[in-house]
Amino acid sequence: MSTKVLIIDNNQDHLDTLSKELLVYGNNVATYSDGEEGFEAYFKFQPHLFICEPSLLESSIRGWEIAFNILRDDPKIRPYMVALANQPSRPVKALCEETGYDLFKVKPIDLFELLQWVRVAKTMFANNSPAS
Repeated sequence: MSTKVLIIDNNQDHLDTLSKELLVYGNNVATYSDGEEGFEAYFKFQPHLFICEPSLLESSIRGWEIAFNILRDDPKIRPYMVALANQPSRPVKALCEETGYDLFKVKPIDLFELLQWVRVAKTMFANNSPAS
């Protein structure tokens, strides 16, 4: 089973890079540069791993709001949620922790770390799925 990964980031270059790296390793990837479109897609795509830029400055909804809404609207089976920020910020990190992200990281990340998130997400999903 391939891991489904949803990435929301308003930096198209970053979306393309992460997507290509994940696709090479057989993952099913959906990317969005707009927070609202990404949030709507979440419920159709049902990802195992959710990576989002927490601020999403060019969007009408912020990444921490998306995480909060995901957990509020679909609390039974949740993805592994990573906030991937452009720069370190204690207030943004605190918001991400409060709204349900599992991990807060600052760009750039390396391939090893990205693939580790995929493994954690796969394990989390297997342990939380209704069949287990």
